[in-house]
Amino acid sequence: AYVCLLWAAIVLCSGLAAALGPLLLADVAPRWLSFALGFSAGAVLCMLVDTLLPEAFAETHALTGLITLLGFMTALALSNLL
Repeated sequence: AYVCLLWAAIVLCSGLAAALGPLLLADVAPRWLSFALGFSAGAVLCMLVDTLLPEAFAETHALTGLITLLGFMTALALSNLL
């Protein structure tokens, strides 16, 4: 129950941040916006490495890196298509 509540809080906060971000950052210079986006992307990667990759490594061992690379390459390909 604790984990579900924690994820629900994360989803709620993320939704609020996504809704308020464009309003609060509309007048920010592109350089600072790039910094903020890079920082938040780094935070997501830190969360991945800290929480998800150890569990994935316990399940798939040597394939974890290749599966992660495939995920990133898929995201890159999709972002370039759209």
